[in-house]
This record gives sequence, C-alpha cells and structure tokens, in this order.
Amino acid sequence: PVLPTRMNRIASSRPTSTLSKPAFRRLLLPPPHTTQHQVSGQIPRILSLDELIHASDATVEIQGQVLFNQIREEAIECAHSSVIGPWVNRTVLAAHDLPDAMARILASHVAGAAGSMFVEGAALELLCSISAESRQVRRGVVTDLTKAIEADFAVESLLQPFLHFKGLHVVSLSRISSKL
Repeated sequence: PVLPTRMNRIASSRPTSTLSKPAFRRLLLPPPHTTQHQVSGQIPRILSLDELIHASDATVEIQGQVLFNQIREEAIECAHSSVIGPWVNRTVLAAHDLPDAMARILASHVAGAAGSMFVEGAALELLCSISAESRQVRRGVVTDLTKAIEADFAVESLLQPFLHFKGLHVVSLSRISSKL
C-alpha cells in the first residue's frame, strides 16, 4: 500500500510538456514544402540543422531565442518541483538567453565536480563572459541543441536534452574552453 501511493506522488509531481509528443515533432519537422510563414500555431517552427548551418548569424540568434523561450516555458512547469526546481531556477530561469543558460548549467557541473559554490560563481562569470563575446560559441549552443533534438527521437521536450544530455554539455564546454 505504501509503494503505490509513493509512486503516484512521484508521477504526479513530474512536469509535463505543454506540447504532446506528436505536436512537439510537428514543431521540429513541419510538412514538406512548407515555408516558415505557413506553419500554423503560436510557436514558431524550429529550424533544422541543415537550415541553421547555412543561416546568417542573425537567424541563428533568433532561433536561439525561439529555443530558449520554449525551454523557459517548460522550466516554469518544473520550478515548483522539490527535486529539480532549485536547479532549474538557478540555471534556466535565472538566465537571459540560451548561451547564458548553458553557461549556468556548465558552471553547475564544474562546481559539482569541485564541490564548491565559490568555484561555481567563478566558473559562471568566466563561462558567461566567453559565451557572450564569442559568436562561434553562441552559434554552437544553438546548433548543438538542434542536433541533439534531431538525432534522438525519444526527446519529448526541449528542456530534457538541454538539462540532461551530458554529451551536449561536454561539447559546449569544449567549445568554450577552446576560446580560453
């Protein structure tokens, strides 16, 4: 009797995406022969990796904002969770754009490895300054996240790979460290 009650509490506390899985896939992959303006709905379509590779820096910045807005909406749903809420508030909801949020996640990982909040503050300052100054880092965060979404069909939200895909974090940290 104790176990089912506990499992129900855990299941009910899990955040659910505002988009169903089919709707999320439509957001990523619109019907063939569709232009950006023909995609219906309130949420702009997320560009494919091929489109991003050939896009201008301004388009990539806009795409980063589209991704970040969706991630932020999903993070707001998780903010009240006792398990992941404090981390989501400190990383995603405290950030002003996608590269800033990624820098906060990376600083959190670096501080966890070092076991020090002081290290997190110093790492955050360094990572944020590099991601703000480097066009390549900003572009890389957007394209790396897009690639992770396209490659994994089990992804049900944008927040999931952004927070939990360690490979995405390693690639981003490597990209930033190459600028040091």
